[in-house]
Amino acid sequence: MSKTITINDIANELGLSRNTVSKVLNGKKVPEQTKKIVMDKAIELGYKNLNLVSSNDSYLRNQKILLLTSKALFNLNFFLSIVRGIENTVKKYDFELIQYTFNFSTLTSYKDLSTYIKALHVNGIICIESFENEFIKELLSQEVPVVFIDFTSSITDFKGNFDIVMMENIDVVKQLCNLLIKQSNCKTFGFVGDYTHCKGFYERFIGMKEALFANNIEYQPSYSITFDDSFTYGDSKQMQKVLSEMLELPDCFICANDFIALSLMSALKALGKKIPEDIQVVGFDNIHESRISEPPLTTINTDKEYLGKQALNTLINRIKHPKDKNRIVYTETNIILRQSTKPIKLKSY
Repeated sequence: MSKTITINDIANELGLSRNTVSKVLNGKKVPEQTKKIVMDKAIELGYKNLNLVSSNDSYLRNQKILLLTSKALFNLNFFLSIVRGIENTVKKYDFELIQYTFNFSTLTSYKDLSTYIKALHVNGIICIESFENEFIKELLSQEVPVVFIDFTSSITDFKGNFDIVMMENIDVVKQLCNLLIKQSNCKTFGFVGDYTHCKGFYERFIGMKEALFANNIEYQPSYSITFDDSFTYGDSKQMQKVLSEMLELPDCFICANDFIALSLMSALKALGKKIPEDIQVVGFDNIHESRISEPPLTTINTDKEYLGKQALNTLINRIKHPKDKNRIVYTETNIILRQSTKPIKLKSY
């Protein structure tokens, strides 16, 4: 829920003059240490007008970047927008982008992946929607700089030359839950989705629980649907069966993403529940389908193309500074109120 970051914001954070920060961001000559701390802070805060490859960084020209996923995602609009952000930034820096979907279907898959990466001689890797621990360990063993867009929920299990870029989750979900508690009298909440699937899902779950704790509301697991990924959350008939077996439904469901929320709404309507009169539903991602669903879905929005741009900028910084500590870079998110929740006002909170 952050504002647009300006040069003044970066200067204030670092205790530097606006002029010094401006020189760094415009590629003017400044001490290398000053340049590094300004660039690091600009990436951390999400400054949108970064140019990480200057005339002094000729060695960074013509980099070969691998965009890697272990699932076929590029037919989905959400991921297409992220890829578009990466592609546009690649063109800006005159890099080569190789897109590859890797399917782990045989016992030799990990060895095949290593061979493939070595044969390409890539300078860096951006990895999307790949949360299997063995996959991550194998990828990091290649000693090539990697940026993950989202990550497994157990980040402390890994060491290597990598960073993570993801959207802000906890604060925005907490804010929306607070609004629902204070303005639409929600007293009970359930989470829908496997919160161990990835760090993003886990943080959304934590955001909901923090809001409940702040309002002295006990979290009751019986209101949630949190099966592991073997459960087909997109199958509304399966969802309908689970809902029908629950002893009581909560006032509001917070869903891990919009796809799950849309499936859930279909199941609820099939059971004769009115949305939002009987039960309120919240998604996450603001995909196209969330705008045209019936009712339109209240959700959390992020600039998906900017997420892709930030991933490449973070990778460039990792290539330039391979010994830096691992970092998580968050991109801003905002609440989109629609008709799957009762009328509430953002300004009153």
